[in-house]
Amino acid sequence: MKKMVLAVLVCAVALSGCTTESQRIANCTNTGVSLDTCFKVDHDNQNVSRAAALQNAYKRSDEYAKQYDNKHYHHGVE
Repeated sequence: MKKMVLAVLVCAVALSGCTTESQRIANCTNTGVSLDTCFKVDHDNQNVSRAAALQNAYKRSDEYAKQYDNKHYHHGVE
């Protein structure tokens, strides 16, 4: 079991570079991990990256909205 966890961690590190999905899967399977496990790890990593990017975008848009709301006023209206 410990070897499997270690292999998955190695795959996760290997999958984090700027490579295509097929390259990441091939590198992972070359370490002896099953194709299904490599595929799942790759997609989990992609989902984590997308979620982090989306959360960052929401945070930036909230900060912009707060900044804009503080400076926004109607001309001639108090």
